[in-house]
Amino acid sequence: MQLAHKHTFRNAPLLVGAFFLFLALTSCEKERSTATWVTKSTSEEAYESVAAEPASPEESAPTGETVRFLSYNLKNYLTMRRGSSNLSKPEDEISPLVALIARQKPDILGVCEIGSEDDLADLQRRLKNAGIDLPHSEHTGGRDKTRRLGLLSRYPIAFTNSQSELTYEMTGKTWTISRGILDATVDIKGTL
Repeated sequence: MQLAHKHTFRNAPLLVGAFFLFLALTSCEKERSTATWVTKSTSEEAYESVAAEPASPEESAPTGETVRFLSYNLKNYLTMRRGSSNLSKPEDEISPLVALIARQKPDILGVCEIGSEDDLADLQRRLKNAGIDLPHSEHTGGRDKTRRLGLLSRYPIAFTNSQSELTYEMTGKTWTISRGILDATVDIKGTL
């Protein structure tokens, strides 16, 4: 398939973010047990159980604990050219952002458009001050050395396999993934 414009996939990070948001919304839309679909052997069976009505309290996970995952595009939580100077994200944008995330009470927070590891640590500290302690983190990036991906978690991160130098071919040309792929396994200790 030939594409008419060579920059067709410049919005790929937005599409990846939308995919994560879709996953978060479909799994957190209503409280329901995931115990019934985790053990299914085929993706069709898994889809059917996720699409089913929410489970009754008797069918909930053994611990009864819900794990809340939130995916959020931070819209340039980093130092960049703002006007005529290189500045960090303005405080009047950070404060409402932190308040919004804190209201959601995530156990695991996936973010895009975070800057450096220091920027991720700043967000982590601000969330802790707002009552959301997410002490475990993963940070990665790709060709774009300014905007990156991050993960903050209440649970330990057991394994990571994040990729920063990935390429793909399309229309006979090699492209580099701008933001990389954040791959982390979070150990929730059987709470689901």
